[in-house]
Amino acid sequence: MTRRYHSPCKINLGLNVLSRREDGYHNIETVFFRLGEPSDEIEVSDAEEFQITCTDSKLPTDTSNIIVKTIQACAELHGETMPPLHIHLQKHLPMGAGIGGGSANAATAIDIYSEYVHSLDSSQKQTIAEKVGADVPFFVSGYQAAIGSGKGEILRPLIFPMVYSILLVKLDDIFISTKEAYENIDRTKEKRTSDLSFVTRLPIDMWRTYLTNDFEPFAFDRFPQLSMIKEMMYLHGAEFALMSGSGSLIYGIFENSENALTLQREFSVMFPGAFTSIVKTQ
Repeated sequence: MTRRYHSPCKINLGLNVLSRREDGYHNIETVFFRLGEPSDEIEVSDAEEFQITCTDSKLPTDTSNIIVKTIQACAELHGETMPPLHIHLQKHLPMGAGIGGGSANAATAIDIYSEYVHSLDSSQKQTIAEKVGADVPFFVSGYQAAIGSGKGEILRPLIFPMVYSILLVKLDDIFISTKEAYENIDRTKEKRTSDLSFVTRLPIDMWRTYLTNDFEPFAFDRFPQLSMIKEMMYLHGAEFALMSGSGSLIYGIFENSENALTLQREFSVMFPGAFTSIVKTQ
């Protein structure tokens, strides 16, 4: 019997990189916002031995795959071997976008292990999530929105209504690795921690004054198309636009869904093959 899981994505409402940590990660502050769609789909079925397959040939299916790493971390927690499961990833989310596709897959893999192999409590799930990746704890938490600090694993849930259309745009020929993005952060500016919960109190059209992404300057300098996409979002009526994570996906939040749809059509003509999607939040 095959069971299917949906693995969602997120956007970052602001992202400040504060300092490098001794463990190789960085201290950040951000607001994670979960999107119900688009999403990857993961199919699980019983097998004679552990196996992983994927619809995207560019994604490795060896021990470097984050799903494999996660299942292995779960098994090691209980001194067990890799379970006899066939995991098939239907990849719909673009890679190198900064929307946490891999991290969401890892969180889903933790649930799969817990349901198929050995039940994990919430504390065990969080421990594994922190071990696997910085954004994984957010997806494991189940929060719709949360302030993320530390390396992203310290979460404080936020509850605020955001009923808008969000246009996502990722060019197919632009890929920015997380490692490269952090290596090119401007470290000359002093960073101070702030309470990003103010986004729940400000009108959304004021966010652009206060919310920034520290990865944008490098990304926009290297790939001017990204800056142009963001500017076009505002020219077509977006209340707020920003690059998500370490890039390179740009999103725009629109009160008028027709404006978002019109711009999506324009981008499809300008950038054939680009990933575009409109998400309606509730």
